[in-house]
Amino acid sequence: MSYSFFFSYASEDDRNSQGRVRWFYDRLYENLKVAHGRVDEPFFAPRGIEAGENWRESLQTALNSSGILICLQSPLYFESKVCGQELETFLQRRKVYKRAGGDPPDCVIPILWHPLTSAPKVLPNDFQGKKPSGDLTPFQMDGLYQAILTDQTPGKEGIVLYALNLARRISNLIRKNTGERVLPRLPVIPDLDIIPSAFDLPEWPLPDVDEEKGTGPASITLVYPTGFPPESLPFSPPPPNAIISAAALAKSREWIFQGVGFNSLDDLVTKLAKVKWAQDKKSPVVLMLTETLLGDRELLAHFDRIEKKGLATIVLSTAGGTQLPVDFPATLNATLTTRDKFDELLISRTAKLRAAIMAEATTNVPGTIPAF
Repeated sequence: MSYSFFFSYASEDDRNSQGRVRWFYDRLYENLKVAHGRVDEPFFAPRGIEAGENWRESLQTALNSSGILICLQSPLYFESKVCGQELETFLQRRKVYKRAGGDPPDCVIPILWHPLTSAPKVLPNDFQGKKPSGDLTPFQMDGLYQAILTDQTPGKEGIVLYALNLARRISNLIRKNTGERVLPRLPVIPDLDIIPSAFDLPEWPLPDVDEEKGTGPASITLVYPTGFPPESLPFSPPPPNAIISAAALAKSREWIFQGVGFNSLDDLVTKLAKVKWAQDKKSPVVLMLTETLLGDRELLAHFDRIEKKGLATIVLSTAGGTQLPVDFPATLNATLTTRDKFDELLISRTAKLRAAIMAEATTNVPGTIPAF
């Protein structure tokens, strides 16, 4: 069974609002049938679960077969592990589409239900801010719940009109996301016992190149030391450390991120083949070094064996330094940075690598859109 959309919300928000989440969902579904005509029923837990059915299996199946996700954002929403898993499933399905080539279809619509102070930084940019940019509601930052309470018109006509406009947006996406634009299902139905929350930071260590197999300029490969306890790496404590921060930044931009971790010189030698594989697959490679490694000349000499095309090096400074040692290998294309400048630097360096990869691919095959 497929569903027109999946309605993701924190059940506590419905209880705390005396059922107004369900009330809005009903108005939305009613108006979708007006705007679209015949349409698959949406999934709204617990209504979408028949008596006697396993609720986890029903939820997992619906997440993998719905074409659109409606997110009712609130502080309680971002505290819910299940809500985070629901969003993560859609983000993983978008990743499957990216791997096949091209930008994934528009399939996630965030709506502000209750005011926020912030959203988890690992979320895509559409979700950031006190009112997410993907939220096209005509209401201010007080959110939809406040708008429902303050609408004094008979039948709450202002809210019903918004539900109609949202239904038209959903209808347009249903018509648009067909054929090659259909959001693919995951090969294996997502398991709520395994799938992480989209709200959580990436785990240590990062997914290995052999596991993630991220290719093309929409991915990023981080080469980093693992010979230290993660809590002792630059920028922590408190967490996250610089490596996890880099992965979180990649996650927020929906880059496919993967890692090549090394814990010694001998280990690095065995891992250089993985770095070469990533470069051959046109994945931007960022080498992340700590200041403590700068004195290991033998280690740096092995880094010098990495192909420089598509490579950037970031040296993580905890001492506030601004310059690299004069004898640091210039071929490593390195920049020293501190915590406050790290995000901006990683974004800019990755953008330059990506642009160079795209330019080379386009030059090699003039007049074509490169595929990776």
